[in-house]
Amino acid sequence: MVVDASLRELLAVAPATPSYAASLATHVPELFVGSRDRLTELISAMATAISANFSTQVRSLYKLSAAIRYHRAPPANSNAWCVAQAIAHWRLGE
Repeated sequence: MVVDASLRELLAVAPATPSYAASLATHVPELFVGSRDRLTELISAMATAISANFSTQVRSLYKLSAAIRYHRAPPANSNAWCVAQAIAHWRLGE
């Protein structure tokens, strides 16, 4: 079981298109309570939405490319819960 009170803030991006902002508000609860599998599915779906958000925006040659950054990719977003799970296992002696 995963409980996260800041998942929506973690997945917030700027500048966000109206479509991404609506997707974030619709699909990501203010308080996430669910399984690790559900969290992984949600992060994967939102990573795709983040990529689409930036690919639809026009950027100058001097700005970063529209590719999704590592810290926004699913493996990096999942790391916070991997560490928490490892700490929980260590504390429980598992």
